[in-house]
Amino acid sequence: RPIMKQNDIKVFCASLIFVLLAIGCSSSGQQEKHAEEQAPPARQQPEKAKEININSKENAAIATVLFENEKIYVRLLEKELFGEKTRSDKRKYYDGNDAMQYAVKYSEEGFKLRDSNEQLLWKVKFNDTGIKLSGNEEMDNPYKVSASSEGKIKVKKDDQELASMRFNPSNGFVSIQDKYYLNGFEGSLAMGILLIDEIPEEQRIMLCAEVVAAGK
Repeated sequence: RPIMKQNDIKVFCASLIFVLLAIGCSSSGQQEKHAEEQAPPARQQPEKAKEININSKENAAIATVLFENEKIYVRLLEKELFGEKTRSDKRKYYDGNDAMQYAVKYSEEGFKLRDSNEQLLWKVKFNDTGIKLSGNEEMDNPYKVSASSEGKIKVKKDDQELASMRFNPSNGFVSIQDKYYLNGFEGSLAMGILLIDEIPEEQRIMLCAEVVAAGK
């Protein structure tokens, strides 16, 4: 039987080591590739819910409205309301005892705010120049809320200006008429609704919530 020479043994051992290393690297690469394929996709961070704040002139909280997907949460001084859509054109607001407090009926032109008995409180229409609000179906004697080119929101009725306020869309904090201190409205015409003293404050807040939700 031929005897393997010392040089041959060295060559054979070197070849064997090279083959084993190549197999190990190939196996490791396949494992890493498999691990990458099996890794779950990175979770996207959820969008931060939009929030508006209505405070008194002393900066004490009056209401906080939180918009989260299709839901609207309204935190008032003495109660909290939860609004959810019961169908595509209707939303109902419930208190902590699951009692309905308000209903909102949507249309292409705007919406209607109704009380717990679903009786009309306010009808709101959107147009190119602003918002109209009336306490009747016929939209007689409406309030008109619009923004001017001078950076003002004006409230009119019967072509007479009832109130106005200056605002800066880039400034999240707004003080209006020494009555309210607002945050998060971002130039929304909803701010003008707060100037209409003839509308009960809680109803003004509900109207604000819906106008902001509509992106007006």
